[in-house]
Amino acid sequence: MKAAWCKEKNGFLDHYLGIVVDEENLDSPYYVVFDHRIPRKKGDLVLTCMLVNAMKGDMSEDEFYLMMNELARHREGKVFDREVIKFEYWKRW
Repeated sequence: MKAAWCKEKNGFLDHYLGIVVDEENLDSPYYVVFDHRIPRKKGDLVLTCMLVNAMKGDMSEDEFYLMMNELARHREGKVFDREVIKFEYWKRW
């Protein structure tokens, strides 16, 4: 948590978004949680918010950023490239 503390903003910063997280409102999408940078890898945690944690799911940090970039490209009118992300850590059910 020390790495996430921002003295200038008097709060903890989300590792992925760089915004101050909400420490009090459990119903806020910006409520503070911890995320495994690589899914299920013990000891490799970063501070983030519930929204990002839910979006990232079973993706590594690198895969998450690739997905966000590909979504942004798609919003610009480009064809979404399904092959950009390999989903190495994807495990559902």
